[in-house]
Amino acid sequence: MCGYIIATHGWDATFYVTGCLALVWSFIWLPLMHNTPAQHPRISTKELEYIETAVTAGGITRTRLRRVPWREMATSLPVWAIIVGDMGNSFGLSLYMTQLPTYMKNILGFSIKDNSALSGLPFLCRYTGGLICSWSGDWLLSRGYLSIINTRRIYSAIAMLGPAVVLMVVAHSGCDPSVAVALLCFSLFLNGAITTSQLVNHTDIAPNFSGTCCWCYLLNVILFLSINKSVILCCKSIFC
Repeated sequence: MCGYIIATHGWDATFYVTGCLALVWSFIWLPLMHNTPAQHPRISTKELEYIETAVTAGGITRTRLRRVPWREMATSLPVWAIIVGDMGNSFGLSLYMTQLPTYMKNILGFSIKDNSALSGLPFLCRYTGGLICSWSGDWLLSRGYLSIINTRRIYSAIAMLGPAVVLMVVAHSGCDPSVAVALLCFSLFLNGAITTSQLVNHTDIAPNFSGTCCWCYLLNVILFLSINKSVILCCKSIFC
């Protein structure tokens, strides 16, 4: 969509259009959301009981406000392992988001209109991969074929090592547009496995503080990316 808008109305129009769409979505979303399942006017009794039972079984308690264990979090190896994994995944994902359109235009020779659709195609594949991996991970867990920790490990390896290997193949695949686009789609399809690993891992180790852990991970990722722009520029010289 943005490529079409740029080609017809200029680059600045994309910010106005996407900003307005975000506002419209917010006005639709806010009235439909509620703080707790019990406050939802259209939830069934069976669904409410299922959610509350699952929350209790998962070790989450809301009876009182609990102190955030900052020191324990800062000295926890599992927490730092997830942070490092998030840094690596976010770095690779930011490389795709910031440099993929440039690669499509300057190296593969696609026009701005074509570039828009083709640059979004790998992320559609990532979404599809996320759905498939989420379902398969839950299936393996529910059948007892894998433990939680092994599920997280296997899907983390698929989500991060897989795209890294495919990117190296892209770097040596020449400038054939069809091959490059197919490899990029496959790369982000594999990265969709992150939904069954890094993105949910903090709920495994600290269900009562998963929101706080997620905030800490995001802060570290932002700091990491902000001080490593030179690394992204080096990668740009390789692929673009």
